[in-house]
Amino acid sequence: MSVRVEEIKGLMKSLGAKRSEILVYLALRRIGGPASISQILDSVNLSEKTVRNALDALMKRGLVVRRGRGRGTRYIAKGTRALMHRVKERIEEGVQEIFTHLRFRSS
Repeated sequence: MSVRVEEIKGLMKSLGAKRSEILVYLALRRIGGPASISQILDSVNLSEKTVRNALDALMKRGLVVRRGRGRGTRYIAKGTRALMHRVKERIEEGVQEIFTHLRFRSS
């Protein structure tokens, strides 16, 4: 990993990620390739339901990709560039909200 774990945690927290999402994302990065639920469970101390919920949230954030279906389903963490892009989008959304709010207040 080119970015330190603490930096990844900080970036993910800025996106509002839960602890479980951060742990699952880091586990996928450590695994380094397509991983099954079982492989992820072996890497984190979380329940299967929590891991599945974290994966769903990470996919919605665009940080994890799912490949296959059923028993052949594998999950892949997108790299640091995708994480940084998502953080940038979040910052831009926040700035846009501030400008919108300021425009309404000055009217």
